[in-house]
Amino acid sequence: MKLAQLITKQKGFSVIETLLAITIFAIISVGVFNISMDVLQRDARMELQNTALAYAQEGLEAMRNIRDRNYLLLTNGDHGLNKENGVWERIPAPEVVDDFYHRTIVVSDVFRDENGNIAEIGTYDPNTKKIVSKIEWKDKGLFSRDLSLTKYLSNWAAYDFIESNCDEFGDGSFNATISEEIPSPPENNCGIKLEI
Repeated sequence: MKLAQLITKQKGFSVIETLLAITIFAIISVGVFNISMDVLQRDARMELQNTALAYAQEGLEAMRNIRDRNYLLLTNGDHGLNKENGVWERIPAPEVVDDFYHRTIVVSDVFRDENGNIAEIGTYDPNTKKIVSKIEWKDKGLFSRDLSLTKYLSNWAAYDFIESNCDEFGDGSFNATISEEIPSPPENNCGIKLEI
């Protein structure tokens, strides 16, 4: 009888130990699985975001290319982009990229404060435009995601030259040039005019 009770007790401990081991293994397995899935989902989200970042950067470079052809093509508003025969053109926004992302390029005017720095309000700068390249997409088809990059593009081929102080600026000795006071900012601002 004592031997039968001892065997039963040993089998009982063996069953309990087995159930405990299976429970611990299951908990650890579920934890490892969840961590693995989280890492995979995070990698997928990062890949989507990196691709969106590349498309946003491409949008800025395309607008720089358009500016280099003709600054006057940088008209205010929302634009999409299309590359025909190696040349970037503006199209209605938003533009669909890879049947997944939506790209909108926003062009707006730039204003400068009394010190000549870019500001929300101030004096209009006709030779600078603010460019925002915005990318939007749906994560897992449900959650809206977006990112944007901003750049200021100037009219590097402008015909005027702004100097910060009229006293530093004389008429010079070049033919058909004069210096004249131009509106602030900053105060005492001068520019060169070329007779064309």
